[in-house]
Amino acid sequence: MNETILHEPYVVPPGQREVTGRFLAAPDFRLRGGNIADGGTAMGMITVPPGAGWVRIEAEVIGSPHLDPNSQDWTLRDVRGIHAVLTRDITIKNSRFSDLPRAGIMLAGVEGADISHTHSERCNSLLDASYFTGPAMVRNRGIHVHGFCTHRNGRSHLFPDLPHVYSVLDRSRWAGGMGIYLVAEDSEVVDFAVLGECNGCVKTVDGRNVRIARCIGNQFMLQGSCYWSPQDGPNAGTIPWPFGPKSRAKGIVIEDCLIHPRLTAHRFYEILEFGGNGIQLSYPQENTLIRNNHLWWEQGSYPTQHSAIQLAEGAEATLTGNVFHQATPESHHAIWNAPGNLPQANGFHGDSSPDRWPSKIINADWRTANQFSPQD
Repeated sequence: MNETILHEPYVVPPGQREVTGRFLAAPDFRLRGGNIADGGTAMGMITVPPGAGWVRIEAEVIGSPHLDPNSQDWTLRDVRGIHAVLTRDITIKNSRFSDLPRAGIMLAGVEGADISHTHSERCNSLLDASYFTGPAMVRNRGIHVHGFCTHRNGRSHLFPDLPHVYSVLDRSRWAGGMGIYLVAEDSEVVDFAVLGECNGCVKTVDGRNVRIARCIGNQFMLQGSCYWSPQDGPNAGTIPWPFGPKSRAKGIVIEDCLIHPRLTAHRFYEILEFGGNGIQLSYPQENTLIRNNHLWWEQGSYPTQHSAIQLAEGAEATLTGNVFHQATPESHHAIWNAPGNLPQANGFHGDSSPDRWPSKIINADWRTANQFSPQD
């Protein structure tokens, strides 16, 4: 395998269709200012610039100790493994990313990405598929993650005011974000798993027609919008969500997944002040489908904090074919904010405005359409 020492991002030149080999960050590697043909700064050790067209990448990308997520210098703190922006038809396969302060792969305004048999370790995430933030906002479309990809031992910068999310492997860092963060349309994540110490498995924001299937992890977040206030609803934060007012997720499916809070070495489930859910549905979303998953939860956990599925702030979902281990239909640990299991019974638990922005289980037969196994 060819080995390349990088002192600055390698920007794929026009006409190059394959990038292969081993890429290592030199001790003086840093990002450079510039716009890579109006796509913004090249943020990846390997960067695919706007309009590059089809490119196949099969590479090992290795960071360096000086690329620290706690650094005050953004040119060291914001390095990704691969950065593809405003382009299409990217293939990433049989690749590995390690020791990076940010994601292994960052996609921004990409149409068509096929990612398979690819792994990250000691990075913030395997994939950060956000949107392009230039003068015209561009959402990702057609992102397909499959072929048994993994994210292991995520790491992120330190939040001094959140000691419960310190890494148990490295106390100078937080345990990292989601394995995959996805703002996209017509996309899917299949056969993906998080291993070791990770905050969560998959997070979608403002998605359209996104499928998550056969994944293994401790926590999934399906978020309708990005910013929220209990008074004004979606997109009411200090930074407007770029895809317009009142934008919300539609057509999200999560199916055939295994979800257990102990599928991570992260210790935040042992902290009284922290709440977590196997699947969190939050902020307005329409026609979300949750089916044929196995969800475990611990009856002994702090009952005002944890549930297998949480619905909050205007989430609407169909629940069918799921198996809730160690729970009954009435149990707070199965589905929080389901009919008959209201916040008044268990305290605040994360729903900022259940009366003004009520959530709903669409199928009235949810008690019989799912299996509850209290003796597991």
